[in-house]
Amino acid sequence: MLRPSYEDILEKMNEATGEEKFNSKYSVVIAVSKRAREIILENDTSTDKIVKPVSKAIKDVFTQKIVVRREATE
Repeated sequence: MLRPSYEDILEKMNEATGEEKFNSKYSVVIAVSKRAREIILENDTSTDKIVKPVSKAIKDVFTQKIVVRREATE
């Protein structure tokens, strides 16, 4: 089971923006996958190799180390 849960992560994402802009699990998946790709591309050698990029991305989004922004659509 995913810990923290999708709902917990979604709540933190909305808390960071101050509004309820994100309302689906899809938003969480996209945010975490983009962050995981950034971590892989950074190839950060200072982190422990045991921690997987997706796990680190989930932690970064949940702890609000990164702020997820939603692009305006027309």
